[in-house]
Amino acid sequence: MIATAPRIVLTFDSLEALQREFDKNLRTGGAFAAGAAPLPERSPCLLVLSHPESHEEVALPAEVVYVKPDPPGMGVGVHIQNFGPAVIERLRAFAQPAPQALPPEPSTSEEPHRPASSAIMDKLRNIPVAEQLKVAREGGLPQRVALERLYGKTVWEPILQNTRVTPPEVARIARMGLAPVTLIDFICNNSAWLASGEIRRALLGNPRLGDDNLNRVLRAMPRHELAVIANQTYYAPKVRKAAKAILQR
Repeated sequence: MIATAPRIVLTFDSLEALQREFDKNLRTGGAFAAGAAPLPERSPCLLVLSHPESHEEVALPAEVVYVKPDPPGMGVGVHIQNFGPAVIERLRAFAQPAPQALPPEPSTSEEPHRPASSAIMDKLRNIPVAEQLKVAREGGLPQRVALERLYGKTVWEPILQNTRVTPPEVARIARMGLAPVTLIDFICNNSAWLASGEIRRALLGNPRLGDDNLNRVLRAMPRHELAVIANQTYYAPKVRKAAKAILQR
């Protein structure tokens, strides 16, 4: 039934606009689509959120709960179905900055008419596990990106062991809700990585961040950044509470 339900699409001019919408409406299960065509109240729909940086979409079954049929302010208000902690964390993760895009790669003489990234993907596809781990630990950025696309969490640990790993790569892994706690510990125990605001913010948005690591991340922040975290409802309540506690010391 939901597959044929009307789509209500929300787009955002900036990441800040997406995070404001999360703070104002999405974290409580609601959304208002200004300018959307009127729909009958209590009718099913599909709420589609478009990320302003990556242009990826999240589609959530919803129900129309409010209709403003006439201008000014015409639009449709919806409530997300089966709303709960899992959906909140999914939306919180969606409202994070997009991972840094892979820079264009030079073409290769062997395949002059194909993007080099495709050639690298082909070379690394279906290689033995031992070779995956070796390339992840020693390869350059294009190889690491290709490996993660092909093998996902299997190569996260060796990518972090690569001496050339970049802060955006670490931040991408740090924000993953599927990242094992041991990897979160590994990241949090690296003072050079905690010096990066991008990595700190990624960690704070990860629901698997334990209390000890939470305090370690917060203590690495300057006070003005702590003040922002303490009052930004985008972050989970325990994160804001811990930030306030450190500020009061």
